[in-house]
This record gives sequence, C-alpha cells and structure tokens, in this order.
Amino acid sequence: MLTPPRSLVLVLFVLFSLQTGTDACVDEQRACLVASVSHGTDEVDGDADGEAAADSAITEAGEALRKAARQYGSRPKDATAREDNYRACEDLFQEIIDRFPGTPEAQEALFYRSQCQRALERPKEALEGFDLFLDLGTDHARTPDVLHYKGHAEQDLLLWEASLITFRRVYEEYPQAQAVAACLYDAGLTCRELRLFDDGRKLWQRVIDEHPSSNYAKRARNDMETQRHPRIRLDELHREYIAALTVWKKAAFKEKANELKGVKKALDKMGDVRCVESEQFFQRLIRKEKGDLRAAAVKPSLKVSGAKVAESLLKLLHQAPQKMQLEILDNMKRRHLAKSKLKVLDGWIEAQQPKVRQAAIKMLGRVGSFAATRLLIRGYQDGKDLPAAVDKANQLVLRGLRSVRDDEALSYLSTSIATSPRTPTALRIGVARALGYCQSLQVVPSLRQLLRDREPRVVAAAVESLGRLGAEGSEEDLLAVLKRSQAPDVQQATIRALKRMDPTVASDELLRLSRSPDVAVRTLCMQAFAKIESEAVFQRILEALADPAWQVRRAALGVAGRYARRDLVDVLIERMAQEDGVLLPQVVRLLILITGADLGPDPLDWADYWKKTREQFAEKAREDDGKGRSFVQKANPDKATPSYFGVEIISKKLAFVVDVSGSMSGKVVVAREGGGEKETTKIDLAKQELINAIEALRPKTRFNILPFNGKYREFVKKLVPVSKRVKAQAVRFAKGLAPGGATNIYDSLEHVVQRGEVDTIYLLSDGSPSAGKHTDGAIIWKRSGASTRPVR
Repeated sequence: MLTPPRSLVLVLFVLFSLQTGTDACVDEQRACLVASVSHGTDEVDGDADGEAAADSAITEAGEALRKAARQYGSRPKDATAREDNYRACEDLFQEIIDRFPGTPEAQEALFYRSQCQRALERPKEALEGFDLFLDLGTDHARTPDVLHYKGHAEQDLLLWEASLITFRRVYEEYPQAQAVAACLYDAGLTCRELRLFDDGRKLWQRVIDEHPSSNYAKRARNDMETQRHPRIRLDELHREYIAALTVWKKAAFKEKANELKGVKKALDKMGDVRCVESEQFFQRLIRKEKGDLRAAAVKPSLKVSGAKVAESLLKLLHQAPQKMQLEILDNMKRRHLAKSKLKVLDGWIEAQQPKVRQAAIKMLGRVGSFAATRLLIRGYQDGKDLPAAVDKANQLVLRGLRSVRDDEALSYLSTSIATSPRTPTALRIGVARALGYCQSLQVVPSLRQLLRDREPRVVAAAVESLGRLGAEGSEEDLLAVLKRSQAPDVQQATIRALKRMDPTVASDELLRLSRSPDVAVRTLCMQAFAKIESEAVFQRILEALADPAWQVRRAALGVAGRYARRDLVDVLIERMAQEDGVLLPQVVRLLILITGADLGPDPLDWADYWKKTREQFAEKAREDDGKGRSFVQKANPDKATPSYFGVEIISKKLAFVVDVSGSMSGKVVVAREGGGEKETTKIDLAKQELINAIEALRPKTRFNILPFNGKYREFVKKLVPVSKRVKAQAVRFAKGLAPGGATNIYDSLEHVVQRGEVDTIYLLSDGSPSAGKHTDGAIIWKRSGASTRPVR
C-alpha cells in the first residue's frame, strides 16, 4: 500500500482542454491546480471564500479578478453545473465592479460579467454591459474581444445590421487583433442573413487569404457556397433532406436510429436558412408528420421562425409524445417566448413524468417573466422525504428563480413569497437567496424584514443576499444580526456580507468572533481584517498565525502583508520552522515582501539574517507603489521563488511525476503573451512548464522527473542536486517526452513514495487512470494518504 511519510506534500494537477468557439473567451486556459494537500494533517473544511489566499504582491482587486477568472474558466461539462457556475461568476464579477469602481480590474470584470449574461441567455443585459465597457475607453487591450462578443449579442437579438457594423470595427480598426479572423467570418454570416451575398463572399475570401491556417478559414471554405439566395439554398438542402429521408424510411428497424442522424443533419442545415419558404416547410412538417421526424423538426423550426412558431409548438405539448415534448421544452429560449402566453404550461410543471416536468421548469427559469415566476412557485412541492425526482425539480425551481429580473416578478417574490408565513420554510430560504442575484435594490426592504425572522436559515439567506446586492446602509442591520445571533451559519453569512461591504462598523464584534470555536467563523474574520487597520487587529493576526486550523493561518497570512513590523517578521520566522506544508511558500513570500531580502525557505538563514538586521529594520506605514505592491522591495517575491504551473516550489527534495499517455496529444487553448490565445498540445504545454520550473530551481535543490504512461521511467535513479550541467540534461530529457500508451498513476506514485527521498511530489495528469494496480481515482487518492479528494 502507498503509505507516504507524514510530512510529504502531494500537489495534484489536472491538465485539460477547454472548448473554444464564438462563445468562449477564457484567459486562464492552461493546466490548473486542483488540489494541494499536506498529508497527515487534520484539515477542516472552512469557508469556500477562503480557498484562495490573498497575494500580497498584487492588488486586492487583481487577486479577486484572478480568482473569478479562474472559476469562469473551469467550464463544467454538465449543463446544469455550467449554468450554476456562470451565475456564481456573474456574482463574483459584479462584486469586483461594485467594490473597485474605476479600476482596470472593474472594467475587465465588466467584460466577463457580460459574457456570463450571454451564456445565461440574457443577451440584452450582456449588450448593455459591452456598450458600457466601450464607453469607459476605446484603447483598452480587450476592446477587439468586447466588440467581437458584442456582435454576437446583437446576433442573439437578431440585430443583424448592428452586428455587421460591430464586426466591421474589429477588422478595420484593429487589424492585428486575434479576433480579426473570427469577426471576418461572423461578418460574412451576417451578410448572408442580410442577403448581401457578394460582400459575404469577399469577407470569407479575406479569411481564407489572410488567415489560412485558422479554423475560420476552414469554415469559410466549407460554407462559401451558402452565400446565395435562401430559396436556392433551400431547394438544394431540401433535395439532401429527401435523400436522407428515403434512406431512413427504407432502413431496417435496427438501423433506423442511426439513419435518423442524417435526416436531423439535413433539417438542421435547413434551419439556418431563414425565409418564408423555410418557415412554411417546417410548419407543414410539424403539422403533418409524426414520431421521430416531427420531433427532429422542432429545433430547426425554432431557429427559422422564432416567436412565430413557439406558441403553436406549446399547444402541441398535450398531444405530443414525450420525446417531442422534451424537444419543445429544451429548445425554447427567452426570445421565443417573449410574446407567448404561458397558461398552456399550467399542467406541465406538475407533470408525472420527471424529465418533462424538469424540462418545463428549466424553460420557465429561462423566461424569468412574472407569469413564468408564478408558475415556478406553483411547481415547488413542500414536504419531508420527497422522492429524488421531486427534490431535483424543487432545486431547479430555486435555481430558475435566480434568473428573475422582471420588476413585477421581483415584487411578487419579495413581498408575497419570501416574507409570507404561509410559504414553506425551504421555499422562503430559496427565494431569499435567489433575490440576491436579481441586481435590483427594490427587494432590499423585504430582505431587511427577514433579518428578524425566527428561522436562522432564513436570516442567513437574507444576509447573504444583502451582501451580494451591496445594499447601501445595511451595515448597521448586519451588525445587529451579528450581535444577537449565536448560530454559526448566520455568523458566517453575516461576516461574508460585511466583507463585501464595510466591516469596519463591526470591528469589535469581529475581534470577538475571531476566537470562535467555529473554524469557518475564525477564517472569515481574518479575511475581513483586510479592510480594518488597527493595533488590536494586528495583534489578533499575529496570534492567528499559530492557530491550530490551517484555514485560519492561511487567511492570517493573506492579510498580514499590510503591516511592515518587526514583531510580524519575528513570528513569520518562527512559523517557518513549524509550517511544512502548502503554507510555507506564503510565509516565504511574505518575508520577502516585507524585508526585501530573498533567503529562500531555510529558517536558519532567515534567523541569522534577522538577528543582524532587526534593529536597523525601518517599520513603514502601508504604501502603494501604483502596481499593487505594499512596500518598496529589493527582491520580488513573484520572481524569487520558482514555480510549476503557478504554484511555488519551496521544497528542496521534490519529484515531477508527469503523465505522457496518449491523451496528452490532445489540443488545449492557452493565453498568448501580449494578449489573445493560441492552440497547442497538452504534452507541449506540460513540457514547457516543466522546463521553466527546472531552469528556475534554486541551488541545493535535489529533484527527479518521472514520466509515465502504462509504465514509468526516471530521469535519474536517485534525486540529483541542481547544477548547470544537470539542468541542461533535465531540459533535454523533458524535450524528448512524447505521448503514447495508457495512464498508470498509482504505480508511478507508489514508486516515488517508496523511494523515501522526496518531501514533495508534483503529479500532472489529464485524465482518469487506466492501468496499474488501481484505476479507481478515489482509491488512489485515499491510499495516497491525502485527506481531501481532488477536484477536476
């Protein structure tokens, strides 16, 4: 069994490919740290907000933006999880806009927030955000990207002329921008919609001539023949459809499902042809056909006709088979239902078939109107021990309420549901929490009323929403809650809310609660101290650096950098001898930041240095050099410590365990220096990061490299000390890595651990294990001795 020593640190990475296209804009598309765990420690889950320790070398706004952008870039595969992530990110970016107005980070957050709104099918709000970004300054490096996605928002709203003007601005005003190829192609699509076929062909030819290796050039070549009158295209596609239909009808029963794909493909192409004839074709198809063919026509008919066909499709729900019901409900978007009456859905939110009911609830959540909101509330079922399908439907109702922006609907939720004693408690909690996402201050009076509710969970939800909304003047109300509540969940929610607003009004209460037995409460108090500067707070931070909970110590390290004090350096040098896990790099960075000296991770070196220089050390008030650094430095903590995929390398006995299986040949899109994106392979990215880390290793460091696929091999048999010659050999070894074979994680880890030489292992992999003694990720993680499961 794999039994690591108590002091071993395992740092696990997952390298993954993020899908990009016209809807994707991710700055942090590279290998991502997913877990950094110190073995053998008693780790207690604290507040989720505490997961990223503050970095004293960058601004608070920059750290908040980095954290939010990383979450935005995670892009969960599951559609529901992805939607939840977009909502959470929208909230994070809005908080940055509110807390740091006028900063470059706030402007960048505005761009990201608008992207989230587009992904959540709110193109009108997204368009307003993009316009506001452009009004703030046209010379921003992000401007071409903003124009690109603004054009897409206009397309979503069927504003074809406006989108053409927007795309044109990119390739005329910013000819060197990365977005030029995409905008040329998208402008050609828009010309096709406007029946400007000659212009569309010229634009696509430009893509082919000027950007021949881009995906957009490939699309332009494939689509060039579509730059013709819709009726001509429709006639050709109709013949393609008839051919596919004939094959499908003649196919044997076992082959029908496979042949239906060809019919769907032909219908989808016809759905891109918007004209009267295509509308009539799909209307006839849905009216006359039955079964699979009728269901296959739903999605393209909505693309062609939009709101015109939506109401007629809703009327078909009662007589349609389940497959078609799901097609109708899943493909209805907000713009389709803008003028539709939703009474037809009365019975569907309580449908017996779980899939149909859930699809209807999701659709209503996308609409967000007063009528849709009332139907959602009616669809919530109260009770204990509910069946799993009912519980899932309830969760979808509450999730859908987070999209409500309609004033009448918000008034209904805040005054008739959240504050009504007749409303089930679980629903009141969900509604109170959902109101925090509405971005409207009209709900604030109702939320304040809920602060005195008898149910602590309702109070916690109301507090959370007030903090999310940043309601001016609510700090005193929150302070009153903090004084009277003994419930840890209420205390945690209140401190989070005050962190977002102004925690100085509650400094005495926060000092009291910073000694709470609840780890999360103590952690949150430390984080709130980032906005409170006083001697009492400083002394409490010093104490917290020795707190038994690592979450509290990490939060204390995050805020301690505001103080350049001798007694802080005393404590930090003392902590270096105590910290042997992932907090040690933060201690080192903080010492470098405060003293301006870079002595690495050896506490004896620091103790000797400090003994000689302590009395000459000049304590400084907190200053800002304009780049987010708090003090004038001789050494830069960002460059002083080598790193691997952005994680500091403090250990002097380490191993790089690198996946070189066949899947590492896959593509990944990463940020390009100077802006934009580029496509590379996972193995090339992994090799480059490994080479960068090797070249930056400190003297006296000993290391090894162990690439693995179905089997593992080693750079050297034993750890080798860093030297110029060894570095050159290691770089050549790294450059020679090539992908192929299976993924044997367990045996590779076992070999390194049993050697007993290392105290830190950096494990890089892009997928699930498929070879070796154990291929179950949970078992591998458990046997590795880590106390927290990795998160992909």
